[in-house]
Order: sequence, then structure tokens, then C-alpha cells
Amino acid sequence: MADLAECRLDELIIRAEKVDMIETGIKILDVFAPLAAGGTVGLIARPGMGQLVVLAEMFYRLKQKGFTIVLLKPEGNPPEIYDLLDEVDIAVNSIKEA
Repeated sequence: MADLAECRLDELIIRAEKVDMIETGIKILDVFAPLAAGGTVGLIARPGMGQLVVLAEMFYRLKQKGFTIVLLKPEGNPPEIYDLLDEVDIAVNSIKEA
């Protein structure tokens, strides 16, 4: 991930004390990919690695905590995305639309 972000591994760790973190309840995300309140999050994985399952579970848990879920749909509308739409409050096609 550090290579993709073109930075050192220690630069990926959030160190600010005043950043509010969102606990998903999914331990691997909360430890290795913490969500910062007000931030933008992206999941990077090869196809078939289960990222949509993790995303659906994260959406479900965050909705239970009262968060609004906005999904930026990928180009081409892959059919797997439709499984996530039950957990999404707002689905958009572009950043401008969001």
C-alpha cells in the first residue's frame, strides 16, 4: 500500500491526536486501515479477494451506528455492486454528483 501511495509505511499511520476515528467493529480494518471521521476511504484489492464482502459488512455496521453511507459507483456498473445497494443510502456516479 505504501508503494501505491508513493510514501513510506510510517507515513500511512495516522498520528494526529485530534483526528476522530470511526470504529467499525471489524478488527482488521480498525487496526490496519482505520477510518478517520470526515475522510475518504478506498479499498484496494485484486478481483476475487473479498473486498465487496468486507465493504458490505462495513456498510451494515456503520448504518447500525447511524452513519449515512454514500457509494461512488465504479465505471461500467459491475453486477456485484448491486448486492451492496441494500446497505447504501446514496449511490452516485461521480464525485461532482456526491
